[in-house]
Amino acid sequence: MDWYRSTTVNRRMMIIFDDAQDENQILPLLPDLRSCTVIVTGRRRLAGLAGSKRLELEPFSGEESLELLRRILGADRVGAEPVPAYELTTLCHGLPLALRLVGTKLASRPHWKLADMVARLSDEARVLDEISYKNRELRRLLAGAIRRVDPIAQRILRRLGRSRESRWTAGRAAAILGMTLDETMELLECLVEERLLVAAPPSHRGEIVYEFPNLLGVYARELAETPFL
Repeated sequence: MDWYRSTTVNRRMMIIFDDAQDENQILPLLPDLRSCTVIVTGRRRLAGLAGSKRLELEPFSGEESLELLRRILGADRVGAEPVPAYELTTLCHGLPLALRLVGTKLASRPHWKLADMVARLSDEARVLDEISYKNRELRRLLAGAIRRVDPIAQRILRRLGRSRESRWTAGRAAAILGMTLDETMELLECLVEERLLVAAPPSHRGEIVYEFPNLLGVYARELAETPFL
């Protein structure tokens, strides 16, 4: 640590910390910010980094998703099947990794129609198997994100997945989990911080609605059918 401090002092540097888990992991490593720029990436918002500017990346828009597919597959192949191409972007929920894995698999199989992949991704029982290429797969990323939270939170995700419902108020989730409303809200908000749930703004009734983001709901329902970790 002394070497690191002495190396960064009075030097103009850009330092990148990728996939940070929390603020405590980053704070001891911050250099002299008068001369250095620091970029931190992570799933959590890391609100405890005072004075930082936060940028939240959203999923790709439909056109951005199509452009990524064009770069991987070529404009001619995407243009030849405009409707299936658009359906692919919808089934991948604008997630760059999912789009890249699906696009790379299609690029390696030029004899496949885009419509063939749409049919495969439309089957929830196999969608996570299809969003993969060789040793890269979306399921592994989702599994890693869930392993980061404590065992209680993992069980909560499984039980919500087992409910087969897609959205819940805190009251409904409390009924599913058999917990008090206060306990449930605290756990739900912790899962929101970890980006394992999404919280929609309160409705006209003043209730926050929680749901799984993108394809994580598919994985949670998959986990619900397997023994606890």
